[in-house]
Amino acid sequence: MDKRKTPVPADVLKQVIPPLTAWAVNKILDRPRVKAALIRVDRATSVRARRARQVTIRNRALLAAGAAVLLIGAGLIANASRKSSDPRSLHRLSRLPRLRASTAAVEA
Repeated sequence: MDKRKTPVPADVLKQVIPPLTAWAVNKILDRPRVKAALIRVDRATSVRARRARQVTIRNRALLAAGAAVLLIGAGLIANASRKSSDPRSLHRLSRLPRLRASTAAVEA
């Protein structure tokens, strides 16, 4: 005998909600006021992007210097992390001179 499971209302809702949400969002975006607002936002965004491109073209040397700084920083971080995992580096750190506060500064 084949017992068919009746659909649980929660499962039915889980199947109905995504297409219903897509339909509702589509209806909202099709309204004339929303379309006009989206066009204004797109226009402003394209103006900002164009200005950013022009600034980048004018300042290529600064862009290259910034990229070099980022790469050097990443290399230094990688080098430091590799050294800190090396047990010999911890031994070297223990030999560093310690800063001692003067007793006059401590008493004050």
